[in-house]
Amino acid sequence: MQECFINVFENIKKYDSTKGVFEGWMYQVCTNRILELIRKNKNQIKVVYVDILPPEVDEIRDDLDPLISAEELLNAIQELPKGYRAVLNLYAFEGLRHQEIAKHLNISVSTSRSQYTRAKVLLKQKIQKKTGIKYGRC
Repeated sequence: MQECFINVFENIKKYDSTKGVFEGWMYQVCTNRILELIRKNKNQIKVVYVDILPPEVDEIRDDLDPLISAEELLNAIQELPKGYRAVLNLYAFEGLRHQEIAKHLNISVSTSRSQYTRAKVLLKQKIQKKTGIKYGRC
């Protein structure tokens, strides 16, 4: 977060109020900084999640089982391969579209979509293995 705020303060002169609200500009600056760090340190990023999950992640949890806690789900996400985890984080947690993810991670749009789909399947398998709960198609 500190890196993001430093970046915001360094680029404050570039903010143009005629193009949008400050909060939106700041969000975009921070998102770009985070993506830059992900690209730079692909093998070293460890994501820390907040307690409140966005609606997209609740959809994933609903596909699994409503009794799965957020903590169990987040632990299972941490066990995903790095590429799957990165796409899942950017799509479900950051709300980026597959076109944006592809651009930021230097992958194709179809790769982003397939990694997201595979991440969900693998996530279901991991939860199934830990809980013993069987799901329709994994």
